[in-house]
Amino acid sequence: MFRIGQSRIAEVPFRPAAGALPGLEVLPLARLAGRAAGHGWMSGGRRAPPSTICFDEGLESAQGTLILFQSGLLDPATIAAASFDPPFPLSALLPSTQEAEPIDRTLELLMEAYKETGVLRLDAQIELIRHLLSALVLRLSYLYVRERGAGDTGEAFRAFHAAVERDYAESRTVADYASALGYSSRTLTRACIAATGVTAKRYLDERIVLEARRLLFHTELPASAVGERLGFPTPTAFSKFFKHHTGETPSDYRVRASGRG
Repeated sequence: MFRIGQSRIAEVPFRPAAGALPGLEVLPLARLAGRAAGHGWMSGGRRAPPSTICFDEGLESAQGTLILFQSGLLDPATIAAASFDPPFPLSALLPSTQEAEPIDRTLELLMEAYKETGVLRLDAQIELIRHLLSALVLRLSYLYVRERGAGDTGEAFRAFHAAVERDYAESRTVADYASALGYSSRTLTRACIAATGVTAKRYLDERIVLEARRLLFHTELPASAVGERLGFPTPTAFSKFFKHHTGETPSDYRVRASGRG
């Protein structure tokens, strides 16, 4: 749907539109290009440089509903019940006719509640939307779990994923995880490629980069403190790692993502 340069899917921060409810926005998919332009995600139209978002032809006539929300809007119980763990599907999750009916009904109720600004008290409207969004996520999670169950992710990958989630701030080498889990580095790499399409090293590095971006955008911690929290011995080591994987320094990313650049 949109891409950076020729290959990578864009990662953009959540910035609510004027008049949107706190932490949530619902809009037609066809308005995505206009919204992106309004938030400064595009430059020079579809011939933007590689560091900006390029939209495919025909997006303005696309049909669908886009729901943007911050992760804190859902309670931990919903997130746990949804079971959205990797490996993530590489293609769209398509419901059957029977599965689509309750999903569509839940989405319609969510959209109705979203439009009732000024009708309901704001706190009541937010809670109603929170519950309906939770219901929609849980409905959609069934499709994900069904798709994931169709393949064998492998015990080695599941163990590696759990260990990375627990220890990514403590170790950045696949060999450490292999030793702790009782596998060889080669076994973990084969399992990771089979499950996600990337090597174990890249999977680990991308998890660290994701947390670095989260801390840089959502906290006021200095870049040096972010690096220290992620286990880097010096600010220089963190900055070098971050720039190698993202093409920009931590400070440059923070300025760009916050819209101050």
